[in-house]
Amino acid sequence: MTNGFQFRKYPLDFLLGKLLTDKTTGKAIIWATDGYSEYGDQYCDRYEITKVALRGQESVMLQPRAFKTLEIQQQRTKSKAEVFTPTWIVNKMVNRLDEEWFGRAEVFNREEDRNWKTITDPINFQKKKWRDYVDQTVLEIACGEAPFIVSRYNVSTGETIPVNERIGILDRKLRVVTENTQSEDEWVKWAKRAYESVYGYEYQGDSLLIGRINILMTFLDYYNQVWNKNPDPSLLTKITNIIVWNFWQMDGLNGRVPLGTARSQIKQMALFDLDEEPDTLTSLCKIRKWRGKKTILFEELGMKEGHNMANRKFNVVIGNPPYQIEAPGTSTSEKPIYHLFWEAGKKIAKKVELITPGRFLFNAGATPKSWNEQMLNDPHLKVEVFEQKSSDIFPGTDIKGGVAVVYWDSTTISEPIGTFTPYSELNSLVKNRVSEKIGGIGLVAEFGMSKKKYGKQKRSPVGWKSLTRDEQ
Repeated sequence: MTNGFQFRKYPLDFLLGKLLTDKTTGKAIIWATDGYSEYGDQYCDRYEITKVALRGQESVMLQPRAFKTLEIQQQRTKSKAEVFTPTWIVNKMVNRLDEEWFGRAEVFNREEDRNWKTITDPINFQKKKWRDYVDQTVLEIACGEAPFIVSRYNVSTGETIPVNERIGILDRKLRVVTENTQSEDEWVKWAKRAYESVYGYEYQGDSLLIGRINILMTFLDYYNQVWNKNPDPSLLTKITNIIVWNFWQMDGLNGRVPLGTARSQIKQMALFDLDEEPDTLTSLCKIRKWRGKKTILFEELGMKEGHNMANRKFNVVIGNPPYQIEAPGTSTSEKPIYHLFWEAGKKIAKKVELITPGRFLFNAGATPKSWNEQMLNDPHLKVEVFEQKSSDIFPGTDIKGGVAVVYWDSTTISEPIGTFTPYSELNSLVKNRVSEKIGGIGLVAEFGMSKKKYGKQKRSPVGWKSLTRDEQ
């Protein structure tokens, strides 16, 4: 992949304006970061990203993380907790979803250490329907450059991944469409359906734009490979419209356009006697329900659909959420927030798979003890990966307590985690001993989120703020 995007070349030359659109505000997405403020006031966090800013005479160089200098990457990791998920971990997590859906492992590829080998035989759906696979709705939270959705390049090295070896969720859907359609019209119909099925939100404007471009260019990559030509501009415009609706800018835990404060937070700040003035209230974000042909507020998902399992908006929530908030002032105490993303995800999806710090597995750390216990005694929860040394997954990091990939499936029941150890053999032994002590009866803890509310939080690239009980 080249170092940066060519905004004056096809297809960005005529689609950039649309890619910058915010469907909620009707304006352009904003920077939501001061990372470009050296270029002038119009590049500060609250300003809209303009076409001039990206392809004018004094334009900024918009780069995927892989092309940023190591120093800048480390700064963003330290100050913004911006940790990008390695492609091999993305593949492992998406493979887990497919294993559950198909009822067997190694459907699209075979994992080989920290790489994979593509299985080239056409996907065998057995008694399932390929159209149902394409229509499975997935939301990547705090999506950044959308690595779980598309995998045009290795996020660690920047190397382009050939189309036939890609491992993103949308990549897999497009492969299925290609293998099961005969005509160009039919391919386009189901490719559009695939695009309508994947969603993501991101706080920081530059990352969101990169993600949108990656998803658009993925369509171009597959179309070129399958039909050996470029798609009609009108078709690209339609695909772009879907992308802009489905991948939007949002403060992930209040459902609003970034740099605003929810009404409950304004009241909360008064209770804590904070000296800072609340940010201007911003709009609640809207999303599109393509099958229902209607637009709804994102916050409505948890309030209405989330209480009825059959009506939940998403089949799957996946991602690598922000882990903590920056400590205010001179304080060094940083509050974890990844548990809030967990609870929000379970409100709107049947299945949730996240990679987060793993201290809660030992009922340790600063996450609420009641939440730790609820997770450890949840019969729908499984630990897929645990790595004590976080730098083995996220180079250059030191996450106390390690990192875990945890999978929650509301449609299945298994033995709760209970007492967790990093060693699978010991886990089995501990579970057997616990079963003996309690007569084989599982412990299921009643759980209710603490009503304690946190104070105002510093702005970040993924929208770190408190989640009130009502917002869950």
